[in-house]
Amino acid sequence: MNETLLLCCRLQKGIIMQMDDLVSMQKLKSVLYSILSVSAFDG
Repeated sequence: MNETLLLCCRLQKGIIMQMDDLVSMQKLKSVLYSILSVSAFDG
């Protein structure tokens, strides 16, 4: 029982970390896009 619980906890942590990476990547992309659009308008 303890081993399966540990596996579940590890899986949940891994999924949460992956989701955090996705969110941070989306934030970086949006920031990059905004910078590109602003520089395009300036140019």
